[in-house]
Amino acid sequence: MLRRARRRQKLKRGTPWGLPIAFINTLEKAIKKVVKKGKFRLIRDRVYTIGGLLSLLVTSAAQSLSVKSEIARYGKNAEGKPYTKQNLEYRLDTFDKNAMWALFKHTINSFLKSKANKNALRKEIREKYTDIVSIDGTTLDQVRHTPRVKKEKEERSENCRSYKLTSGGHVLVMISLSNQMVVKASYHADALVNETNFTKELLRWIRRDTLVVMDRGFYSFKLFEGIIKKRAHFIIPLRKRTRITVIKVLKETKYYRDSLVEVGVKPKMRYLLRMIEYTGFPRAKDEESTRVLLVSEIDPEKLPPEEAIRCYNQRWSIEKCFNQIKQPLSLCHLWSSKPDHIEIQVLATLIAYLIYNRLRVMIANKYGVCVDDVSLVAIQQALKALSMQAGYRNITTWLSVIKAIQNHYGHSLSLLVEHSKAVLILRERKESYFQALSPPQAA
Repeated sequence: MLRRARRRQKLKRGTPWGLPIAFINTLEKAIKKVVKKGKFRLIRDRVYTIGGLLSLLVTSAAQSLSVKSEIARYGKNAEGKPYTKQNLEYRLDTFDKNAMWALFKHTINSFLKSKANKNALRKEIREKYTDIVSIDGTTLDQVRHTPRVKKEKEERSENCRSYKLTSGGHVLVMISLSNQMVVKASYHADALVNETNFTKELLRWIRRDTLVVMDRGFYSFKLFEGIIKKRAHFIIPLRKRTRITVIKVLKETKYYRDSLVEVGVKPKMRYLLRMIEYTGFPRAKDEESTRVLLVSEIDPEKLPPEEAIRCYNQRWSIEKCFNQIKQPLSLCHLWSSKPDHIEIQVLATLIAYLIYNRLRVMIANKYGVCVDDVSLVAIQQALKALSMQAGYRNITTWLSVIKAIQNHYGHSLSLLVEHSKAVLILRERKESYFQALSPPQAA
């Protein structure tokens, strides 16, 4: 058992490699703007500066370093000497998380204007809303067996009858479906939470004329009411045993039925919504499914049923985002069991994801594909390969990075774009399904 544990530890440990100068410059510019004189500082910051620590943590996340000893050895202080594990532990204990939050928000604001030329959502629909976003949460698994973890495991076994170890906390994320950028995020140390507990927080995030695509876990009448009051709109799957009163059938075809309904439990909680029931939606392995969506946009001309179905299909992009920050960026293996340290790691990983995603958007625009099609894993592997070449330090801009990748792979797009045969077949089936939903538009 001990040998197996050591093997797993070796597999999870990353190896430092040279990030592009463009990546470092983008990060350093953001840090300089955030870390103003006297605003954020470390205790005894003559040797270990707050800017140096921010840069170390984000670059470590970008290189998938998940062990503190490796992170410490890779970083250097103001005197050019490497960190030690004890130094890094002490700096993290005395670290001001507000500095990392400020850097995260500044990075989001810097990349808000990065637009993807090609998108799975139609331009006519995107122009009708301020933004089309998806919200979801993910639980981080804690590997270490600390007393806190054992206590939580016992409580979970008694209450939930589940032995799954989930004490790394809960991350709530909102992404824009237009460019796959993270718009909002929060971390909660308690992993045993329900998405409906985040209603107040979500309402602070949502802006006017925003279309929010959610999973069934956020099904809450308070959230519905808050979104409608903010003059925003939502799409969410219908939960079973919900009281529904059909007022009028707006449109019915071979594939779907669009109805105007009232949803609620009490007379004071009646909401006028649209219910879209559609069948034959393609799934993996030649399967089909039947789904029912609730849409707060009552006007079918502003949000047609086929476009609502297409928007909900794009909700899967946030699951891809979680998979990318957990696997290629190693958030699946936490640095520490301390909640404050985990929160710092989450923010550093999200900042690294945003910078990587900026490169994905540029590559997608250059080759005329969707951002979803560009693989973050392939980009990370390509940058690793480029770091081994001579003259790599001369590549100082993002355009030169793309050109170097293009020259390295011989102008081939196959290594940068996800080209799984099963994924391509499923995508073709879905596109033909969407065309069948609206034959006049397709013609």
